Amino acid sequence: AGHCQDPQRQQELLTIAAISRHNAQHRPTDFPQACQLFWYMNIILQYESNASSISLGRFDQYMLPFYQASLNQGQDPAYLKELLESLWVKCNDIVLLRSSSSARYFAGFPTGYTALLGGLTDTGRSAVNVLSFLCLDAYQNVQLPQPNLGVRVNELIDRPFLRKTAETIRLGTG
Repeated sequence: AGHCQDPQRQQELLTIAAISRHNAQHRPTDFPQACQLFWYMNIILQYESNASSISLGRFDQYMLPFYQASLNQGQDPAYLKELLESLWVKCNDIVLLRSSSSARYFAGFPTGYTALLGGLTDTGRSAVNVLSFLCLDAYQNVQLPQPNLGVRVNELIDRPFLRKTAETIRLGTG
């Protein structure tokens, strides 16, 4: 960061460094910290074992407490959305090396990241939440093929969320 000429980028790099130092010894307490730890763990999985088709799991469920904590701390929702969009972009950074025939079959070099949204809670209620919607918004904004989004549909699914899911599918990004 010390050699960076752009003050805004320099501040971003300093923030990333501070978050990384925090995450090295403590659990994340907010959305930026959780996103950074999430990304580091995915890099480790990718580079350690060339792990294609990694399930990101129920992203909107396990990241929600961190998102809510950030909102409660007064962090700007637009900033948090930008972080999520950046995370979706990062999911497209890793390119798995495949043979040319595999690349033709897979229409390129997808990593197979899959994030699940919605579904039901442990008590049988709809699990759709504000982060579920934000995940779809971010995906619509970046319009990249990764991560694959899976939506768990059930009788209790929020109808506006189902419509937003259909709008996202309609984009045909992957």
